Amino acid sequence: MLCASPEYLNSYGTPKVPEDLSAHRLIAFNAIEPKTLVSTAGTQALFAPKNAAHCLILNDGLTQKLTTLEGAGVSINSFCAVQKEISDGSLTRVLPDYELIEKPALWLIYPKSNVVSAKVRVFIDFLIDHIGRSIEARKMSQAST
Repeated sequence: MLCASPEYLNSYGTPKVPEDLSAHRLIAFNAIEPKTLVSTAGTQALFAPKNAAHCLILNDGLTQKLTTLEGAGVSINSFCAVQKEISDGSLTRVLPDYELIEKPALWLIYPKSNVVSAKVRVFIDFLIDHIGRSIEARKMSQAST
């Protein structure tokens, strides 16, 4: 999803359609390849962060969120990363009728060994089962509304 701080939106305005993003300061995570947005009505729009008025590329999700909270621009985030901030109002969803079409990624980092311990295997299975199901359930509930 796209989001920004209320202060940023008060200073620079709120994008109303995807084409408005090119006039804004964008904060992107690690890559600037074109992104596809799909509206709830099914229309698609393509935008390229590198064509924005300003584009800040970061390679750390926490830094991206903190930079967005400080009012540096509109950022591209996973729902999980900004859920609390959207709920408490410190970040505002931008273009709420649009969703980015990207495959989510979750990286699990653990010590390399020939055998994964039972505790690590159970934890990995738990994350796959619970997070994967919650993402699919959210998509299905959005599709039915």
